[in-house]
Amino acid sequence: METIEELRPEHLEEAVRFIRGQILELRSVPARVEDMLPRFRWLYVDTPRRRDDFIGWGLRTETGELVGTHLIAWQHYSRAGQEARALVSTSSYVAREFRGPKGLGLMLNMRRREDAGLCICTTANVSSGSVWKSMGGQVMPGGEGEYLIPVNWT
Repeated sequence: METIEELRPEHLEEAVRFIRGQILELRSVPARVEDMLPRFRWLYVDTPRRRDDFIGWGLRTETGELVGTHLIAWQHYSRAGQEARALVSTSSYVAREFRGPKGLGLMLNMRRREDAGLCICTTANVSSGSVWKSMGGQVMPGGEGEYLIPVNWT
């Protein structure tokens, strides 16, 4: 049975290896993992917006194999002088044979983070777009593949 776990900086290289493999199924990716890692490290680990060691969620098999990722990039937004932290959904991949309820669970975890005022996805494809809509997401004006879920505004 697969389990969902929080991913930390020490899981980043493993996550990048998995993501690269998933992208290769769709199109050619010339970059090696070693070439991709600095960008991922900057987005998820070295960013000044990160407050803790949380970088997203992973889906693991009973044997410990990573078969899904949903990485999170933190952003800050303001509205009428109020600040809010936003979870930006990125690098959401699930190996084909593990798609379904557990894969969906990776995305649903975003709504459980109490420290996020907004949940945003800026590059939703048809499949993930339908998941965002089912979670109450709304298409952002002028961006067909961009979804926004106001979780709370404090």
